Amino acid sequence: MVNIITKSGTNNYHGSLYWFYNGNALNARSNLDKRTFKSAPWRIEDQFGGTFGGPIIKDKTFFFGSLLRWTDHKFASGTAITGAPTAEGRTILQSAVGNRPQVRALLDNLPAAQTPTGDKGKFTANGQTFEVPLGTLSGAAPNVLNVWQWSGRLDHRFSDRQALGGRYLFDDRTQVSGQALPRA
Repeated sequence: MVNIITKSGTNNYHGSLYWFYNGNALNARSNLDKRTFKSAPWRIEDQFGGTFGGPIIKDKTFFFGSLLRWTDHKFASGTAITGAPTAEGRTILQSAVGNRPQVRALLDNLPAAQTPTGDKGKFTANGQTFEVPLGTLSGAAPNVLNVWQWSGRLDHRFSDRQALGGRYLFDDRTQVSGQALPRA
């Protein structure tokens, strides 16, 4: 095992603090967001933290600690599906072929498109041709990140050639993300 220490404790107390903020007022919409949102999607990101260290016993024992708190809560556009049936198209599918397992699965699991495109899909069933209005189904991606990190270090110098040190690192984070679609 090789341990190289480039800097050890000092006999002066020292530290630093910082804060970073990112919110709606500082963001613009991406091209994907422009399809879904009229203004920048909701976001609040905060990071703050600091460090502090110094002597416990002059020239012998030193401590150092750090803390980070990071939260990032946002609601952004997700995947858009073009070619999904509109509400009118779903009604046509239900009445014409709603008893078929594949169509039933589509109707049960895919909501109606929110934005009609003017396109139509044609199919023939039971000798009759149907036109299904199509559109774009846009989803949203809620994302939540919560982080607490901290560390502590303790060093003791027995002599110029002998020292003992230890540290503890803690990281607790919760991250939730995914795709949300409106229900049919």
